[in-house]
Order: sequence, then structure tokens, then C-alpha cells
Amino acid sequence: FHSGKYFHSSDVGDWNAEGRPTLTIAWGRALPEITKAATPASGSQNGPITYTLSFVGTGQTLVLTDTLSEGIGTPVDFVVEGSGVQPSYEGGDCHCVTWTDSPPLGQEITIRYTARIVTTARQALWNTAVLTDSSGGSSRTSAVVLAHPLQVYLPVVQKRD
Repeated sequence: FHSGKYFHSSDVGDWNAEGRPTLTIAWGRALPEITKAATPASGSQNGPITYTLSFVGTGQTLVLTDTLSEGIGTPVDFVVEGSGVQPSYEGGDCHCVTWTDSPPLGQEITIRYTARIVTTARQALWNTAVLTDSSGGSSRTSAVVLAHPLQVYLPVVQKRD
């Protein structure tokens, strides 16, 4: 039976132009992406840990909030590459590093700082950083440091000839 539906290719001309499917592409902005590393990945009380945060500017205002674990002390020795804006540290309930700037699109930004392990407990210290742009896009990353890890030493076996 006939259903009344007709199918035509796109080269038919102007026949039923308003009824044809249309693909519309709206180019958006790249969302910010952030990476975070902790070196060394483990340590003991008062041992220094260097954190490195890296991301690329999107041409919008970026806000970085890096929340530190309670087992990590106050960060010091901030070094910023790619921006003239220095991060700030807020203690108390936040215990976080914050930074805000509007780097140009494609500008590589690296923020490094050092903090010491202050906990006496054997635990994993998770630190989470969130990078948000002015349009509401965001990226999240974490780094873990093992505080007071168990170490096992294997015996050295040498063979004499």
C-alpha cells in the first residue's frame, strides 16, 4: 500500500527545501583541562612534596581551586610560568590554593608549590584541583601521596664465580 511518503536525494533542487533535514554546527569553546602531579609520590612526616598543576588558557577567565588534604601542611614557594598572577592560600576550613587569571587561548600555564606532610598516620593523602572557566566549563584532577608507606627490603643475592 502507498503511504504517501517520498524520499529524494539532496540534488533534487529547491523542491521542499523547508522540509529537508538540516545540519547546523555551532562551534563552541574548548573546555579547560588540568593535570596535577605530586613528587615524590610518598613520604614521611615533614617530608616535602612538590605539586605541579598544568593547563592551557582558553581566552576566558579561569579560576583554579586546589583543595589540599588535611595531612598536608601550608604550601610555600609558589612558582608560576605563563602568567604574572600568583596563587593565594586560604587556610582554615578551605585549606586550598586559589588562582584567577585570563590567559590567552593556547597559553600554557604551570603552577608549582611545595608542601610538607604533617600527618603521623599511615594514609593516602588525596588532593583535588578544579579549573573552571567563565562559561561554566570545568575540569577536575587529583593527585595522591602515600604518607608513611610500608617499605619492604628484599635481600640481595650475589653469585660468586
